[in-house]
Amino acid sequence: MSVVLQHVHVLRDSKPVLQDLSLTLPDRGIVGLSGPSGCGKTTLLHTLCGLLKPDSGTVTGLARGRVGVAFQEDRLLPWLTVRDNLALVLGGQAGAETWLGRMQLAGHGSNFPHQLSGGMKRRVALARALAFDSDLVLLDEPFQGMDDALKQNLYGWVREAAMTRPLLLVTHDRDELDALADTVWLADGPPLIIFPDR
Repeated sequence: MSVVLQHVHVLRDSKPVLQDLSLTLPDRGIVGLSGPSGCGKTTLLHTLCGLLKPDSGTVTGLARGRVGVAFQEDRLLPWLTVRDNLALVLGGQAGAETWLGRMQLAGHGSNFPHQLSGGMKRRVALARALAFDSDLVLLDEPFQGMDDALKQNLYGWVREAAMTRPLLLVTHDRDELDALADTVWLADGPPLIIFPDR
Protein backbone atom coordinates (compact mmCIF):
# COMPACT_ATOMS: atom_id res chain seq x y z
CA MET A 1 0.00 0.00 0.00
CA SER A 2 1.30 3.46 -0.90
CA VAL A 3 1.85 6.15 1.72
CA VAL A 4 -0.57 8.94 0.83
CA LEU A 5 -1.03 12.44 2.21
CA GLN A 6 -4.38 13.99 1.38
CA HIS A 7 -5.06 17.70 1.87
CA VAL A 8 -2.73 17.89 4.86
CA HIS A 9 -2.50 21.14 6.81
CA VAL A 10 0.08 21.70 9.55
CA LEU A 11 0.35 25.01 11.38
CA ARG A 12 3.44 26.11 13.33
CA ASP A 13 3.10 29.29 15.41
CA SER A 14 -0.26 29.87 13.68
CA LYS A 15 1.42 29.90 10.25
CA PRO A 16 0.85 27.20 7.63
CA VAL A 17 3.93 25.08 6.95
CA LEU A 18 2.01 22.37 5.13
CA GLN A 19 -1.08 23.71 3.36
CA ASP A 20 -3.48 21.47 1.46
CA LEU A 21 -0.55 19.16 0.68
CA SER A 22 -1.39 15.98 -1.22
CA LEU A 23 1.24 13.53 -2.42
CA THR A 24 1.79 9.81 -2.87
CA LEU A 25 5.03 7.96 -2.23
CA PRO A 26 5.81 4.97 -4.45
CA ASP A 27 5.43 1.48 -2.96
CA ARG A 28 9.23 1.10 -2.95
CA GLY A 29 12.34 2.90 -4.08
CA ILE A 30 14.09 6.13 -3.16
CA VAL A 31 12.48 9.54 -3.49
CA GLY A 32 14.97 12.38 -3.13
CA LEU A 33 13.68 15.68 -1.75
CA SER A 34 15.71 18.86 -2.00
CA GLY A 35 14.88 22.47 -1.21
CA PRO A 36 15.98 25.49 0.81
CA SER A 37 16.25 25.35 4.59
CA GLY A 38 13.05 26.35 6.36
CA CYS A 39 10.70 25.49 3.50
CA GLY A 40 8.91 22.74 5.44
CA LYS A 41 10.80 19.54 4.58
CA THR A 42 11.44 18.56 8.21
CA THR A 43 7.81 19.32 9.11
CA LEU A 44 6.81 16.91 6.34
CA LEU A 45 9.06 14.22 7.81
CA HIS A 46 7.73 14.82 11.32
CA THR A 47 4.18 14.49 9.97
CA LEU A 48 4.98 11.26 8.11
CA CYS A 49 6.50 9.62 11.18
CA GLY A 50 3.72 10.76 13.51
CA LEU A 51 5.62 13.30 15.60
CA LEU A 52 3.27 15.97 14.29
CA LYS A 53 -0.47 15.44 13.92
CA PRO A 54 -1.99 17.28 10.95
CA ASP A 55 -4.39 20.06 11.83
CA SER A 56 -6.48 18.63 9.02
CA GLY A 57 -6.12 16.08 6.26
CA THR A 58 -4.97 12.47 6.43
CA VAL A 59 -1.87 10.32 6.19
CA THR A 60 -2.62 6.74 5.14
CA GLY A 61 -0.67 3.69 4.05
CA LEU A 62 1.32 3.05 7.22
CA ALA A 63 -0.58 -0.06 8.23
CA ARG A 64 1.78 -0.97 11.08
CA GLY A 65 2.68 2.61 11.95
CA ARG A 66 6.36 1.68 11.81
CA VAL A 67 8.73 4.31 10.38
CA GLY A 68 12.53 4.18 10.41
CA VAL A 69 13.98 7.67 10.79
CA ALA A 70 17.42 9.25 10.79
CA PHE A 71 16.92 12.85 11.88
CA GLN A 72 19.47 15.61 11.37
CA GLU A 73 20.16 15.24 15.09
CA ASP A 74 21.49 11.75 15.76
CA ARG A 75 19.15 11.05 18.69
CA LEU A 76 21.19 8.13 19.96
CA LEU A 77 20.48 7.06 23.53
CA PRO A 78 23.57 8.26 25.39
CA TRP A 79 23.34 5.70 28.23
CA LEU A 80 23.46 2.77 25.78
CA THR A 81 26.43 1.47 23.85
CA VAL A 82 26.45 1.69 20.07
CA ARG A 83 25.62 -2.03 19.92
CA ASP A 84 22.67 -1.60 22.27
CA ASN A 85 21.37 1.41 20.32
CA LEU A 86 21.16 -0.88 17.30
CA ALA A 87 19.78 -3.80 19.30
CA LEU A 88 16.74 -1.67 20.20
CA VAL A 89 15.47 -1.70 16.62
CA LEU A 90 16.70 -5.21 15.84
CA GLY A 91 14.88 -6.80 18.76
CA GLY A 92 18.12 -8.08 20.27
CA GLN A 93 21.87 -8.28 19.79
CA ALA A 94 21.68 -10.53 16.71
CA GLY A 95 22.43 -8.46 13.66
CA ALA A 96 24.02 -5.53 15.49
CA GLU A 97 27.54 -6.60 14.57
CA THR A 98 26.47 -7.08 10.97
CA TRP A 99 25.20 -3.52 10.80
CA LEU A 100 28.31 -2.17 12.51
CA GLY A 101 30.36 -3.85 9.81
CA ARG A 102 28.16 -2.43 7.06
CA MET A 103 28.64 1.07 8.46
CA GLN A 104 32.42 0.50 8.78
CA LEU A 105 32.12 0.69 12.58
CA ALA A 106 33.33 -2.80 13.44
CA GLY A 107 35.09 -2.68 16.80
CA HIS A 108 33.06 0.29 18.05
CA GLY A 109 30.05 -1.63 19.39
CA SER A 110 31.11 -1.19 23.02
CA ASN A 111 31.60 2.56 22.68
CA PHE A 112 29.05 5.04 23.97
CA PRO A 113 27.78 7.79 21.67
CA HIS A 114 29.89 10.50 23.35
CA GLN A 115 32.99 8.52 22.37
CA LEU A 116 32.19 8.75 18.64
CA SER A 117 32.91 11.46 16.11
CA GLY A 118 30.02 13.28 14.46
CA GLY A 119 30.31 11.20 11.30
CA MET A 120 30.37 7.97 13.28
CA LYS A 121 27.22 8.96 15.14
CA ARG A 122 25.55 9.67 11.81
CA ARG A 123 26.41 6.16 10.66
CA VAL A 124 24.89 4.60 13.78
CA ALA A 125 21.73 6.67 13.28
CA LEU A 126 21.63 5.65 9.61
CA ALA A 127 22.08 1.97 10.48
CA ARG A 128 19.30 2.18 13.05
CA ALA A 129 16.89 3.69 10.49
CA LEU A 130 17.76 1.17 7.79
CA ALA A 131 17.76 -1.87 10.08
CA PHE A 132 14.33 -1.17 11.59
CA ASP A 133 11.54 -3.38 10.23
CA SER A 134 9.40 -0.49 9.02
CA ASP A 135 6.83 0.48 6.39
CA LEU A 136 8.73 3.66 5.46
CA VAL A 137 12.25 5.04 5.89
CA LEU A 138 12.92 8.77 6.32
CA LEU A 139 16.49 10.07 6.07
CA ASP A 140 17.17 13.75 6.79
CA GLU A 141 20.68 14.73 5.60
CA PRO A 142 22.01 11.28 6.62
CA PHE A 143 25.50 11.67 5.16
CA GLN A 144 26.57 14.87 6.94
CA GLY A 145 30.18 14.70 8.11
CA MET A 146 31.11 11.88 5.73
CA ASP A 147 33.60 12.03 2.89
CA ASP A 148 32.72 10.89 -0.63
CA ALA A 149 34.56 7.56 -0.42
CA LEU A 150 32.69 6.60 2.76
CA LYS A 151 29.34 7.66 1.33
CA GLN A 152 29.91 5.55 -1.76
CA ASN A 153 30.44 2.53 0.49
CA LEU A 154 27.16 3.13 2.30
CA TYR A 155 24.92 3.85 -0.69
CA GLY A 156 24.36 0.15 -1.38
CA TRP A 157 22.76 -0.40 2.03
CA VAL A 158 20.42 2.54 1.44
CA ARG A 159 19.41 1.11 -1.94
CA GLU A 160 18.85 -2.32 -0.40
CA ALA A 161 16.57 -0.89 2.28
CA ALA A 162 14.41 0.70 -0.44
CA MET A 163 13.88 -2.53 -2.37
CA THR A 164 10.81 -3.48 -0.32
CA ARG A 165 9.50 -0.13 0.98
CA PRO A 166 9.58 3.58 0.17
CA LEU A 167 12.51 5.66 1.35
CA LEU A 168 12.40 9.47 1.44
CA LEU A 169 15.86 11.05 1.35
CA VAL A 170 16.16 14.75 2.20
CA THR A 171 19.43 16.29 1.08
CA HIS A 172 20.93 19.48 -0.32
CA ASP A 173 23.62 17.46 -2.09
CA ARG A 174 22.89 17.02 -5.79
CA ASP A 175 25.48 14.27 -6.09
CA GLU A 176 23.62 12.24 -3.45
CA LEU A 177 20.35 12.71 -5.34
CA ASP A 178 21.94 11.66 -8.63
CA ALA A 179 23.58 8.61 -7.03
CA LEU A 180 20.59 7.34 -5.06
CA ALA A 181 17.19 8.73 -6.02
CA ASP A 182 14.83 6.93 -8.39
CA THR A 183 12.62 10.02 -8.29
CA VAL A 184 13.58 13.58 -7.34
CA TRP A 185 11.19 16.12 -5.89
CA LEU A 186 12.11 19.77 -5.43
CA ALA A 187 10.64 21.80 -2.59
CA ASP A 188 9.97 25.45 -1.84
CA GLY A 189 7.99 27.37 0.75
CA PRO A 190 6.69 27.77 3.35
CA PRO A 191 4.04 26.64 2.96
CA LEU A 192 5.73 23.60 1.45
CA ILE A 193 5.34 23.18 -2.30
CA ILE A 194 6.66 20.02 -3.96
CA PHE A 195 7.17 19.60 -7.67
CA PRO A 196 8.91 16.88 -9.67
CA ASP A 197 12.44 17.33 -10.94
CA ARG A 198 12.53 13.97 -12.70
